[in-house]
Amino acid sequence: MSTRSGFTLLEILVALAIVVTAWAGIAAALPRLIGPSPAERAALAVEGVLRQAREAAHEGRSPVTVRLQDGGRTVAAPSLGARADLPSDIVARLEGVRGWGGNGHDGAFAVSDEAAIVFLPDGSSSGGCMTPR
Repeated sequence: MSTRSGFTLLEILVALAIVVTAWAGIAAALPRLIGPSPAERAALAVEGVLRQAREAAHEGRSPVTVRLQDGGRTVAAPSLGARADLPSDIVARLEGVRGWGGNGHDGAFAVSDEAAIVFLPDGSSSGGCMTPR
């Protein structure tokens, strides 16, 4: 009968695989346990305002405007009373928004010089990109 001291390479690899699998499970579940960050919550709220505006334009058969307010710290659809306040360290900016008036829409409405996204009843919008800074 021989005595063994230490572990075989196979035993070490199996133990390592078990530990890695356990850590992978913990890492995958951690974001759900902690919850969304303030930036993620703000992104979901902004998405909600944009979805609500698009749906209201389609259902109400009239354009709905979404504007940045408070220096880019609030995204709002004033006609709907919908708004999303951003965390204090995030400011939104609208880029690439097309002006309206003509452009196949017969000048039915106009947007002021203030940056805004306009959702139309036909499902189109003034476009643009909202970016955080």
